[in-house]
Amino acid sequence: MKLLKVLDEMNYTDDMEVLEFTHSRALICVDGLYAMQRAKSGEYKLPGGRLEPGETPVHALIREVEEETGLLVDEDSIKEIGEITEIRQDVFDATKKYICHSFYYSCAIKPEKGSIHRSQNELEKGLELEWVTMEDMIAANKALELESSRERDTIFMEMMQKR
Repeated sequence: MKLLKVLDEMNYTDDMEVLEFTHSRALICVDGLYAMQRAKSGEYKLPGGRLEPGETPVHALIREVEEETGLLVDEDSIKEIGEITEIRQDVFDATKKYICHSFYYSCAIKPEKGSIHRSQNELEKGLELEWVTMEDMIAANKALELESSRERDTIFMEMMQKR
């Protein structure tokens, strides 16, 4: 996977225990609108999430998109875009260093719908599927002045705008 960007807050030390995760995230565009998860806070994020043990990034992408949105990814349409890596002090445990590899893929969806199974965290955030333009997503997230650990998808979409 091509590395697109490293977001390093440099607020950790090299002797900290490392928590390292990989996530798959979907860029789905239909008629100029992008599938986004919108939180009740107004923040937009791309559908996707953490790989489960033994799961490939592509299978995590397919599973996460369905669980979060009910959309079914057409597996034959999946194309790698690239990776954004985040490195920072963990927000839940300041004694640990957090590294997250987000693998971004473009993909199409099937006409039929799947089943939504949101996690407790996703339910608490009030995440709902919304179709928006790239410009509206970026503008909405920038207006929220998101903390650096939540800017990743906005930065990615700005990179896609320049392509």
